[in-house]
Amino acid sequence: MFRHIHTTEELKKAFHKAVKEAHPDHGGTAEQFKAVKKAYDEAAERIAREEANAGKHKHADGTAKTAEEILEEQKEFAVVLEKVLNLDGLQIEVCGSWLWITGNTYEWKSQLKEAGMKFANKKKAWYWHAGEWVRRYKKHFTLEEIRDMHGSNVLQGNAVPRLTA
Repeated sequence: MFRHIHTTEELKKAFHKAVKEAHPDHGGTAEQFKAVKKAYDEAAERIAREEANAGKHKHADGTAKTAEEILEEQKEFAVVLEKVLNLDGLQIEVCGSWLWITGNTYEWKSQLKEAGMKFANKKKAWYWHAGEWVRRYKKHFTLEEIRDMHGSNVLQGNAVPRLTA
């Protein structure tokens, strides 16, 4: 299912699309959902080894992450996504390696906290990121600037309107 995918970012995008289609709450079956999860786990392991060998992922101190560390982050991402995917009225986005949630989040506050998400007050959005994160810039970026820098893949909800020049 994910054989043609060779990066963590591509895998996350493909997984989100596949899990949404296969999820029982969205017309799929439990068997389809389990098959997608199994295929994701296999692809995540393969990609983690490839990316670790290529030295693509680094810790905050600049040292390379191991394949096991990369794989663990991918598994955490899948778990968090499964917990928030079926919450109504939310816009779920992947920006780089971060998960951002906006929309009608107030009623889901406890479920979002339980999933391990944190609230960014200035951005008025919930976020999640696996592993460690170290601020590299003094500037505080808006969510729109983050989308522009890292791209945005909307998984659920309405796409953010864009103005083009």
